[in-house]
Amino acid sequence: MPTRTRKDILEEILYILDYEVGSSKTHDEIELTDTRMTLGLDSLDELEFIVSLEEEFCITINDEEATKCETIGDVVDLVERILNATR
Repeated sequence: MPTRTRKDILEEILYILDYEVGSSKTHDEIELTDTRMTLGLDSLDELEFIVSLEEEFCITINDEEATKCETIGDVVDLVERILNATR
């Protein structure tokens, strides 16, 4: 599997949020500092988001890791860390 850059990871996360989960902000409006609340995600959206991340990146995110993610930047960091650990 080719290595994904941080930018690649961010772009895929933005796509998931905008087109699969349906955040209240569009792809171009989402910032690294946005939170679940500022994106208008409810608990079901959050679960769908985590499942989509796991499927897209072929990773497993445990509940503890997921709850520690406050911002989109935190999610990018988490995905990047998991991907680097599996190389």
